[in-house]
Formats: sequence, structure tokens, C-alpha cells
Amino acid sequence: MNTDLKEIIIEKLSTGNAILFTGAGFSLDLKSINNQHPLEAKELSKKICELIGIDIDEDLQFTSDYCIKKTKKVDELIYLLKDFFSIKSVSEETNTICSIKWRRFYTTNYDRGIEIALANNGKKYQTIGIDFEVGKFIRNENPCIHLNGVIDNLSRDSLNTTFKLSNSSYVDSDLASSPNWRYFFQEDLDKCSAIIFIGYSLYDMDIKKLLHENEELKQKTFFITPENISEKEKFQYGEYGTIIKIGKKGFAEVIRQNNDRININKLWLNNFEPFSEKLFIEKDNIKDIDIQDFLFFGKNQESMVASISLNMNKDASFAINRTVPTQQILDMLYKGENVIIHSNYGNGKTCLLFQIAAKLFQAGKEVYFLSKDNVDYFEELKALSQTTAETKYIIIDNCIVKKDFFKSYLMLAPNNIQLICADRTEILLNYYDDVFNNDNSFKIFPFDNLNGTEIHDFISLVDFIGLWGDRAGDSIDRKSKFLEGQNGYVQLSSALLKLFEAPQIQDRIHYLIRDLLKSCEIKNTIFSICYLKIIGLQPTELLISLLSDSFIIYESTLIRNVYFKQLFLHRSNHIDISNAFAIYLLNNYFNGEYILSRLQFFVKKFNRYSNRVDEQQQVFRSALRFHIVDTILPDKSKKILLLQYYEQLKRLLKWLLEDPNYWMQYAMAKMICGEFEDAQNFLNTAYSVAKGKIMYNTTKLDNQQARLYLLIAQKKHNASEIFNYFTLADNILRNTEMDFYALHRIEEIFDFYVKCFSKLSTRDSEVFLKTIKRYQAQLERYEGSDKYQYEYLYLRVIDRIKKILETENVNHK
Repeated sequence: MNTDLKEIIIEKLSTGNAILFTGAGFSLDLKSINNQHPLEAKELSKKICELIGIDIDEDLQFTSDYCIKKTKKVDELIYLLKDFFSIKSVSEETNTICSIKWRRFYTTNYDRGIEIALANNGKKYQTIGIDFEVGKFIRNENPCIHLNGVIDNLSRDSLNTTFKLSNSSYVDSDLASSPNWRYFFQEDLDKCSAIIFIGYSLYDMDIKKLLHENEELKQKTFFITPENISEKEKFQYGEYGTIIKIGKKGFAEVIRQNNDRININKLWLNNFEPFSEKLFIEKDNIKDIDIQDFLFFGKNQESMVASISLNMNKDASFAINRTVPTQQILDMLYKGENVIIHSNYGNGKTCLLFQIAAKLFQAGKEVYFLSKDNVDYFEELKALSQTTAETKYIIIDNCIVKKDFFKSYLMLAPNNIQLICADRTEILLNYYDDVFNNDNSFKIFPFDNLNGTEIHDFISLVDFIGLWGDRAGDSIDRKSKFLEGQNGYVQLSSALLKLFEAPQIQDRIHYLIRDLLKSCEIKNTIFSICYLKIIGLQPTELLISLLSDSFIIYESTLIRNVYFKQLFLHRSNHIDISNAFAIYLLNNYFNGEYILSRLQFFVKKFNRYSNRVDEQQQVFRSALRFHIVDTILPDKSKKILLLQYYEQLKRLLKWLLEDPNYWMQYAMAKMICGEFEDAQNFLNTAYSVAKGKIMYNTTKLDNQQARLYLLIAQKKHNASEIFNYFTLADNILRNTEMDFYALHRIEEIFDFYVKCFSKLSTRDSEVFLKTIKRYQAQLERYEGSDKYQYEYLYLRVIDRIKKILETENVNHK
């Protein structure tokens, strides 16, 4: 092994984040209880032939199957296996290899040699079989995954079920086909520093079942082989990694000679990426196409933010300068507060995080991004907190899925680490208590609407690249009015969606996307990227592959495709795309039937998982939620498709019949279609099912019931009926806490006001205005924590109430 390769191996092992994968050859120097060594496949086959009295045959698949099915010597076969694979002692080489820290152990062997070596080194371990529920055990210390069964668990029942005997060196592992195991193994491949194969024969397992063609993975995969491997083995190993012809003994010697370097107590931050100015790609000559790619596709974020945050381009800024919110958040941080930023999708949270990071960096602060979703948060946080007394700042985008991180943080409670978190408003609303455990040290910062200066910056940006078309000559006020969303405010996401209507943007996207979507595999991959972004998950290669049921995202042919590269930004292990672009693609290039088929695929796939991890659970639950389905479906036939989807769901997932949330979502679909009688029936069903649920909170059901009453009122013509339905809605809302959902219902009262107020009798109109005043007083005295989480919404509602009261006071003079 040359010096450079040796140094690479030492560095990768010293992280403690490498995977050890062992095959039959790894155990040849162990000693069994019969004072012999474990057998290789061919030798085991010969022993079975001797046992059952047939001609010698090296085909283990044949001999083992013949013994089990054609003879009465199954018990003798079990005794034979236990004799050779029950280990009583291991070699010094095995002890040495297991003395260092590994991320995970995978083995195709029956024996427990690794576990014995770990115990010899005073280490705890967890023996795991392929039939185990992975989520319950994978996070334990030193998990050793036996892909073909463990000798200790061998019995008549397990033989050739969870205990594998086959023609591929008693290895026909279910790792590749098992959904849960494939996910965790793929996660390990993505996040480990290296994967080291020792004693692994080409006959042990088809490598293609484990590895995929990917240059980054190839660079961190190493095969420790004997010196005298064949040309065939050299070729096949070389397709997937680097061959190191030093054998197990030579590998152990490398560890022994460099033990002080490998086991050094160096702070390896597997989960945290230090921020530095180098993260920003300086571009002195930013072109129009760079700005378009930034605005529409979410590319060039670093260089654009650098242009304003680090003053790399002093003559002009090519991104919206969020000066006010940046300074407000910095003020909170300097007071020692943790901050959670939230907004609707596509409103610029990630760019804001970059601006905050840049400002902290300029102030000489240590800044880190939580870059991975690993398992050792506690130890790394502890080590990071002990390096110096200076405050460190950790930035966490899409924070809700990092539940394990916050558990570690809240448990450790470091006084010199502060957090800047961000996530989608709706996701934060649904999962805040579960993740943050009602911790009050996190200050909530709403971030949706552009202020006046930011609106002007955005308009100037669009002026600069000439995308206004017929509106180019309009005043700033008229352009601002055009950009407004339904609530009367300008949000970045809604403004971008309107700009997607520009012919040159539509033509460019169509030119780039049309050929990509001709491939079903690429189409599924692009849909998965968009869906993950919209539901608030980072589109990692692992999740994209899982949702698309394909490995094409790992292949260089796609990543290097000239059209794909212009639409999507490929980073180390994920794809960057803007939320607005994700919505635009799904709404315009995927028909409704296709979208529903993919959502149904997701719910069926993850419903089979007995123990879903957080990301899998979010994918699953999002596919059931009305808001997500409504967002991604194209406008054409949307109402019919919504009804079809919720009607089909209960056939796919029978247990939904007992879920109040399902009936509520189905009722919401009926409401949007104007089928109010069915909607009421489904809400009644939801209430009925909820009665059987212990501690089920019906607040969301109540809000939807109030919404339905208001919608029915707006369809009535008789003044008395109109007001009666308004009263029914008010009777619910007056007894509801002024949370996020209640505020939206009050906003719908404003729609009632516009459409129905003029139809009310004088008495009823006066009662309506008194009701509005009551809500105003209720809001002004409300002091719940969510008032500060969603302050912009409270202020918007109060402002609208004031305008209604002012208008009616004038009208009644």
C-alpha cells in the first residue's frame, strides 16, 4: 500500500465514522468450539455431503437444500453448523480491528467473532439479525448486523428463513430488498467516512445488491484483499472501490502501527459543517442568467447572498437585502436567546440563514450548519461545547425532522451554544411541542411578508433582468399591487409564482424539462425531488431514491445531464431547488392522475413499514394531508381529483376509517367542491370516531365545522338563514383559543362580511359588528405563546377588524 493511500485510510478511520463490512474470509482465523476454524462455503458443502452420504459437491445451495428437504438429518445439520460457527476465541488481528471506533458493523457471517472482539476491548455491542425491527436497535452502541442470521439463534424454525444457506457462500441476504434495512444501509453509505470490506468474496454477495455506481461512494469504498486475487476480482472490485492487497493481517498492522493517530481525541464534526467565507462562491461578474437561476431555481444562493452580506460586489446587489429581519435576529442571539424562524414555503428562509451566518462570521463568531442527520449528536455537542468558552452558533434548516438533535441539546443544555432554527410555518405548528417539549428558551420569529424596502429591491431585481414584459412601464406601486397575494401582502413565493408566467421563463423551462420527463425513471425522480421540497424535507439522494424507487439519482449520467444541471443544483448528497419552482413544475408538468398515483405509491409503501423514521413518517403523513395534496395538484380537474383521492385512500388504508383526521380531510375536499351536505356528514363521522379516541383534541374539527357553517351561510339567500349559520360558526369560535387555526376562521368571517353583510337585517348587522368587536377585544387580551409565534397573523386580523369597524361607523353616521 502506497503512502498516500495509507494516509487516506488512517484519516478515514480516525473519524470513527467508517463502516466495517466482513465476509467469510474475515473469520478464517477464528477458533470454533470444535477447535477448528469456521468453514468457507465450498468446505461447508463438502461437510454436508459427508453428513448425508452423497457424492462430494461444492454447491452449498444444492447440498443444504437436499439435506433439509430429502433427508431426516436436519438436527445433525444444525449441530454441524453450531460446531463450526460457535466461536470460542478470536485472533489478535480481529481484536485490533475491533479496538477502534466504527460507525457500524455489517457481516455476512453466522459467527459472533466481531462481538467477542468488541467485548475483549471492553466495548458494549448489539447483535442484530436481518429479521429485527431495525429502528429499535440500529441506534444502539456498536450495532453488528448479521445479514444471514446468527448462529446463537439457529433452530429448525429459523433454518433457511432468517438463517440463510445458499449458493452464494451461504449468503442470500435480504438487505437490498428489505425496505427498512435498505434505507438504513443506504443512509450509512451516504454518511459514513468510508466503507471497508474485509474477507469479502465475490461469491459472498452480488456487490450490485449493496453498492451503486456513484463516484463519491466509489471514492470511499475500500476492499481489503489477499495479494493473489484474480484478474476477474480486480476488475469487479475496481468497479466499486479501491483495492488494497494487504489482507486482514496487513490491515490490522496498519491500525496497530498508527493507533495513536486513529484513536486520537480529535474533535471530528460528522454532523456539523463549519461556516467559512469559502462557502460563498465569489462571482465578480454576475450575469442575468445567474440571477434568473437564483430567483427561479434556487441556485447560486451563496454567491448572491455574498454579494450583499460580504460586500463582494460593492457596485450592485443581486439579492434582496433582508437587513431588518437579519438585525432583529442578531439582537435576539446577542441577548442569549435561541431563535426559530418560520414562514410559508418559498419565502426565503434559507437565504436569510446564509445572511445571518455571514454577519456572525464577520463578527468573528464560530458558526456551524447542522449538515447531517447522524446519530452522535450528544457526544459531538458535548465536545463542541467544551472546546472553548466562546459562544458557538449552530444553524438548523428544516429543524423539525432533527428531533434527535433537540433531545440531545435540551438534555445537555450547553450555555455556550446557541441555535438559529428554521422551518415551514405549518410543520412547526403541528410538531413544535413534540420536538421542543414546551421549552420556552426558543424565540419564534415569523418571516413571510416583504417590507417596503424589500419589495423595492425585488422589483429592481426584476427590472434589471427585464422580466416585467407588458408591465415594464408600470409604476412601483402598480408592480407591487400585481405582486400581492390573496391576503394583500407581498410574499416572495407568490411573487415568484407570478413571474413564472413570463414567456421567456416558461419557454426556457419547457426546453430544459421536456426530454427529461420522457424517461419514466427520471420523471419519478424529479417528482420526488419536488415533493420532498414542498413538504419541508431536504431532497437527499437517499430520500429521492426511496421515493422514486430508483437509484438513478446516484448515477453520473443524470447528475451530469446538461438539462438537469441547469434546472437543479447537485450538492454533496442532496438536490437544491426552490420551493416556488417545485410547485410550478408539479402544477404544470405533471398531470393530476400521475400525481395521485405517486401519492398512493407513497402511502402504500410506507404503510408497510412497521417502524418509520421521522423523514419516512413525514413523507407518509404529508401524502394524507389536504393542504399538501391541494398544493401540488394542477388546477385542471383539481376538485374532482381531490375527491377521487380521498375516496380511494380508505380503500388503500383500511385503518383510516377509524381516523378522525382522515374524515376531516375528506370533508375539506368536499367543502372545496361545494358539496356541503357530504362535508357535514364526514365531519359528523369524524366527531363520532373521535369519541372513541382517548384524549383526542377536537379543536381542528371544531374549526372546520365553523368554516363549513360560514361557507353554507354565503350560499344562502334568506337573511335569517344567513345569520343563523353565522351564529353557529360564532358559537364555536367564541369558545376557541385564539390559535393559528382560529385566526384563519376569523379571516373567513371577513369573506362572510364582504358577501353577506349587506343582506343582513339592521338588528343582525349590529349583532355582527358587536361580535367583531368582541373578537378584537379577545385578540388584544390574548397572551398565549402562539400569539408571538404567529404575530403577523394576529396583527393582520386585528388590522382587518379595525378597517371593518371604521368603514361601518362611517356608513352608519
